[in-house]
Amino acid sequence: MRNFFKIGKALSALTVLGVMSAPSTKADLLSPSGLLIDNVTHAANGDFSGFPDFTSWSTNGNTAVVGTDYKNTIAPNNAQFAAISSNTAHGVGGSSGLASTNLSAGDTFFGLAGGTLASKSAADYSGILQGSITVTAGQSISFNFDFATNELNPAFLNRDFAFYTLQASGDLNATFHELASADPSTSPRSNTSNLDGINADFSQETGFQSFTTGPLAAGTYTIGFGVSDANATPLPSAAWGGLALFGGMALVQIARRRKAVIA
Repeated sequence: MRNFFKIGKALSALTVLGVMSAPSTKADLLSPSGLLIDNVTHAANGDFSGFPDFTSWSTNGNTAVVGTDYKNTIAPNNAQFAAISSNTAHGVGGSSGLASTNLSAGDTFFGLAGGTLASKSAADYSGILQGSITVTAGQSISFNFDFATNELNPAFLNRDFAFYTLQASGDLNATFHELASADPSTSPRSNTSNLDGINADFSQETGFQSFTTGPLAAGTYTIGFGVSDANATPLPSAAWGGLALFGGMALVQIARRRKAVIA
């Protein structure tokens, strides 16, 4: 009985410390995220008001052009913007496309070196792309973006993320730049309005932010925008919780065997 008492105290202490964390649900692993883009300077149809909506842009996966019915608080000076989603089951803003899990095709689409998206722990991707953007020496490319997500569980090391890519004419590969992630400590966000269509797709968003690249060399560039679900990896504390539970069960079995031998 003394052995059982000691084991019980040890396991109780681990529980109080929160080491034995509960497993997350499958829904937490599959919660999609999205990216809204508007006012891309130097780009043709950079405000997405052209016809058809994505004229001058290439699209891949789950994309749509949406307006004030989707989000009433819009980016400056425009009533339409691009919506990109990592959802593999439901189209964003009426889109018929779905996010793709073919990461090598995603690397090719964005002009990234092979294996780039996989190295970022991406599980899927959607994106838009435009080439032939010409700038003079010292000019920058600016745009507005809003990162939205349904990933609310803080117990994962890898979080959904949004990004842009940039490739100068003549460069072998594009460069990858993260814009925001589902980590609220780095990308603060608030609840989406239940009066807006975005609320049907995403529960939280950063709101529109302004972003400007650094000064660029004169030339022609290709810019891409994308969003990905991340392969969920438990935080170390959750992993230690599983080890503690396994170790505790092993100790109980050892104690039982010891008691049987003594008897």
